[in-house]
Amino acid sequence: MFHNRHTLFPDLMRRTLLAACVVVIGVLPISSIAATVEHATLDEALAHIGEHAPTGVMQGKALPFSTLMASLAQNRVVFVGEIHDRYDHHLHQLAVLQGLHQRNPKLAIGVEWFQQSFQPVLNDYLAGKLTEVEFLRRSEYFERWGYDYRQLRPILAYAKANGLPVLALNAPVELTRKVSEGGLEALSKDERAQLPPTIHPADADYQARLRKVFEAHSQDPQQFERFMLVQRIWDETMAYNAAKYLNANPEHQLVVLAGVGHISDGVGIPADLARQLPGSKVATVASSDSQDAASGGGLYPAYRSGGFTADWQIGCIVGYARQGFEHFRLG
Repeated sequence: MFHNRHTLFPDLMRRTLLAACVVVIGVLPISSIAATVEHATLDEALAHIGEHAPTGVMQGKALPFSTLMASLAQNRVVFVGEIHDRYDHHLHQLAVLQGLHQRNPKLAIGVEWFQQSFQPVLNDYLAGKLTEVEFLRRSEYFERWGYDYRQLRPILAYAKANGLPVLALNAPVELTRKVSEGGLEALSKDERAQLPPTIHPADADYQARLRKVFEAHSQDPQQFERFMLVQRIWDETMAYNAAKYLNANPEHQLVVLAGVGHISDGVGIPADLARQLPGSKVATVASSDSQDAASGGGLYPAYRSGGFTADWQIGCIVGYARQGFEHFRLG
């Protein structure tokens, strides 16, 4: 999640979360479109994607975007990561979303940006019952997420125009704030029931990934444990809500849009979802700023493993290698 606008943690904790995201993904210098919203309408955004489609690359060899989409279309769930304030990342998400939807109309979108209790508000907006202003107010978007909504507007506009369900996957901030201050035991029985029954602990690699950054700012072990617990609540809740939808809609494919820290390195939401839906094919996609890929970015295979049959990057930065995964260093 890596929020810098929520008050879940002290300033130190929020800085640590942001730093962890950068360390894991290793983002290169930001392109001019990264934080600039250049499209006033969905049609303008789609036209830009049509003219500047991400480039597919496999082991250093370019392949058409359509070929890449054909590969991703074979997966039940496709995770497309983002750095939250990168408009180019959201354009990549829209490109993948459109490419998959053109192949499978039975598609749903799961997003980190809205908390699960606001699903009825999201539904009403997509059904045309609310104006955009009413939707943003009733979902408490600016209080709970706070990033420039214009960067997300084309994706929600695409969903609305095509009648695609959008799932509010995230955990309520009221609960994660309580956990950050007092652990799961700080929740009432009713509050605890709003979260998945089991919050699995992070594995050693996942913990080490964030501990290194955390310890540059704090040595408080209790604070770190709660920091990790909240991260796992975010991961598990989004996976749990996604799995619930997929179980209820067995013919649907799901595209999940979430921060890169939740989908990277074979852990987080993809691993949690794979545990809940064994045998399902899952792919992950992330963005990077490769100068080697045409049109400012490309989709790359990062690793393959039994639980993750295809994993791709938009760009070429892969800064990790996990045991059990075939690792590709790209760019």
